[in-house]
Amino acid sequence: MQKSGDKSLFPYVAGLVAAAVYTTVSFVTPQNPNATNYGLSAGDIRLLILSLLIPIFIIWMLAIYSSLGVSRYATLLRETKEGGNFRRFADGVLILVFSLIVGSMISAFNSAMVQLGAGAGWRILSEYVAVFLPLVAFFQIFRGSQSLVRANQHKSLRRNRQAAALIAVVMTAVYALTLFGNSYRSDTPDINKFSSYFLPDWLIILTIVLPYGITWLLGLLATTNIMEYRLRVKGVIYRQAFSSLAIGLATVVVVSIMGQFLTAVGPALAAMGLSGILGIVYFLLLIIAVGYGFLARGARQLSKIEEVA
Repeated sequence: MQKSGDKSLFPYVAGLVAAAVYTTVSFVTPQNPNATNYGLSAGDIRLLILSLLIPIFIIWMLAIYSSLGVSRYATLLRETKEGGNFRRFADGVLILVFSLIVGSMISAFNSAMVQLGAGAGWRILSEYVAVFLPLVAFFQIFRGSQSLVRANQHKSLRRNRQAAALIAVVMTAVYALTLFGNSYRSDTPDINKFSSYFLPDWLIILTIVLPYGITWLLGLLATTNIMEYRLRVKGVIYRQAFSSLAIGLATVVVVSIMGQFLTAVGPALAAMGLSGILGIVYFLLLIIAVGYGFLARGARQLSKIEEVA
């Protein structure tokens, strides 16, 4: 019994270690030179960093809790017909959580890499981690959810899938048009002020825009599958749990879309000033927290089923 408890605590300990490293890097790394343009003292910058770190760490803990809860439920069903499907779903959630933390850790070194003259290469690495880890995660989540509803597909599910596909295609097209309206997409006169992918246009399309579009498509399709599966299961707790999981996943997809649109309008975002930028960042953190909060709620409701079993 103790052994199981130790295993369940390990991800939280790992998360706390990551948080300690992230905090240290955030405070020790030379800060963006443009921060002085906003009239911020060194103390102001530290307080600002702290105000961002706290919600980020809360989100990490919610994400870890979600992953553990879904994984435990998949383990509970390992001997059943649907066990393999839930294991794929749980693995996808785990990769999604891993991508969240690793992506944040990499971004913490941005300023240091700029100071070392490696800002462009680090930016490319950071972007590809942000693109491809969630893509793998949502592919696994979609595979698991797709298998759950493979039999007896209702007309409503097909309509919902068509709507999800249409939304993903439209969002991807608008994202591409917005991105190619950004004159700094391939290079930037000031890496500390204007974001850039540091890639030629054809690579931006093939390795940034299309993978994001596929990720959004898989995420939305997985959400429709889970909502459909919710209608097929019996029991209030089951339905509440899968509703929470679906809402949480949909919210994570929405945040991804919003984040990429903000990156695409880089110069306009930089012109908003510190208060505007911070307002957007805090708003995104709030939505992310809501998304992982729903995932955590779904995991908690699944754990109640586990306790009964």
